[in-house]
Amino acid sequence: MLIALSTWSGIWLGIQITGFAAEIKPTQFVPSAMNLFGFMFFLAAFSAFVSAFGRDRRRTVGLLAGFYLVQLVMKIVGRAAPNFGWLLYGTFLGAFEPKSLAIHPGTAWAELAWRNGCLIGLGITAYAAAAAVFCRRDLPAPL
Repeated sequence: MLIALSTWSGIWLGIQITGFAAEIKPTQFVPSAMNLFGFMFFLAAFSAFVSAFGRDRRRTVGLLAGFYLVQLVMKIVGRAAPNFGWLLYGTFLGAFEPKSLAIHPGTAWAELAWRNGCLIGLGITAYAAAAAVFCRRDLPAPL
């Protein structure tokens, strides 16, 4: 949450310093910052879920990098090829659209509720699954 707040604060400060405060309202970037929070919440939760399965940090990082890469390719292909637009529904990156929230301030809050609902809902599910896996996992004895 601190990163999302810092991002919005940096935008606010940049608008104030550059003198665009009369033209650009910093409050129109609040939904975008909140969408960033939902995105990071899901990534942290999914990382905890993957990490709960094993003890090796390198494998966890490799699996997360592979997952993110597959998700990114799905989003790129879904946007580039109209016949593959359905791929956007299979990636969590489809719910992370801070630019669209900033561009359309009239519908930003309703769109944010749907997007962050997906991200935070998936995050809560991942944290619950991680807790279930971790509670049933056998931990090695301390050395």
